[in-house]
Amino acid sequence: MKPVKNRHFCEDCGKRKILFETEKKANNFIKFNGAEFEDDPGHKPQRSYYCVACGGWHITSMEEYLRIFTPTEWIVQAYKQEQHIEGLKRLDRMEIEAMEMMDEGDELFNVPSYKS
Repeated sequence: MKPVKNRHFCEDCGKRKILFETEKKANNFIKFNGAEFEDDPGHKPQRSYYCVACGGWHITSMEEYLRIFTPTEWIVQAYKQEQHIEGLKRLDRMEIEAMEMMDEGDELFNVPSYKS
């Protein structure tokens, strides 16, 4: 019989799952409660994993770790990428301003410009 305590609705996968505070607690659950899942082939928990959306640990019956981005991870990744792009745009603007200042200084001292 599957446990009913500590069930939490995970927004990323849209299912109710057991939520653990730490990886150790999740792994201990697998270690000491795995026998309860013997009658349910293919659903015996194999390992734990961290869930970004829930901020805790879940267990899964999948043996190997497949790197699949969850919706929350896609949003975080897109945000980081946007921040990186904005940072590059700021650097480009600063570089253009610096070049314009250099041109102005060259004109003041009658130094040939680096432009052709």
